[in-house]
Parts: sequence; C-alpha cells; structure tokens
Amino acid sequence: MGSYAWRIPKINERGLVREWIRAFFDSEATVTSANREIVIESVNRIGLNQLRTTLAKIFNVSSKAGFRKDRRVYLLRICGRTDLQKFYENVGFNHEQKQQKLGFLLARYQKYYGATWDLQGINNKKNARKTLADIFMHRGYFRVKAQKHGSFELGLHNSKVIT
Repeated sequence: MGSYAWRIPKINERGLVREWIRAFFDSEATVTSANREIVIESVNRIGLNQLRTTLAKIFNVSSKAGFRKDRRVYLLRICGRTDLQKFYENVGFNHEQKQQKLGFLLARYQKYYGATWDLQGINNKKNARKTLADIFMHRGYFRVKAQKHGSFELGLHNSKVIT
C-alpha cells in the first residue's frame, strides 16, 4: 500500500479503532512543547483527512489540516488544551515517553480569562504588543510585532510568520 495510499481499516469496535490510532500516533506523531501540539506529517492527504474525521466523530477530538510547502507534506495538528486533553484521555499513546510528554504539557497549561487583560486600556503600540504577547504566549508564540494601522504579526518558534 505504501506511504501515499494508507487508510484506517474498517473497524466497527471503538476500542480497536483506538488501538489502531494509538499505534499510528506512536509511530508517526510528534508531541511539541514549543507549540503545545501533536503533529503528524504525511504525503497522504486522504489518509490524514480520514484520520481527522475519525478522531472527531469517535473521540470528539478536533484537529487542523495543513500543508507544509518546504517539505511537500500534509499536516494534521491537534492543539489547544481541550483537544489535547481529549486525546490524552480518550486515545493516548502506547509510547510511554510521548504519553508522559503530553501529560507534562497539559499540566503546564495555565487558565487565561479575557478579564485578565485590559484590552480597552491599550493606548499605544508598546502596550498593545505587551498585551498581545502575554495573550499568545500560552499558544506557543514567542514574538508579536506591531505593524501599521493596528495589525500584528505573530512569530512561531521556527520564525515563520502568521498574519
């Protein structure tokens, strides 16, 4: 079948589906502390979409799909405390180090509430940058750069920019 054509087997039992997904994630996934996410890269877009749908329907775990141009691979990302927690509890890893790293990552989350930041009191670029940096720090971003007309760039750990 190969890397370009793998699919999730047609299994009706939830426990067996979980075990297949666990084995796949044990082999293919990376747990990243910097971005607080689980990432899988694959050349198989259809297989990743099937995996994404299965995670959502059976385990209520939302994920994001993407494409990494520099490596010409598709991405499946599970991020955000809620979905990482659901994955940890409902699917998890058999790979002990990955499960421990995910548990450690979840334990380090802090709760943030909108009332913590004085968004109304932002009156200059310096205050805006400081506030946004604080807000996005828990999402794995390390740089917030103020632009003209109130726009911002958010820098990721690998220096690529999201606008």
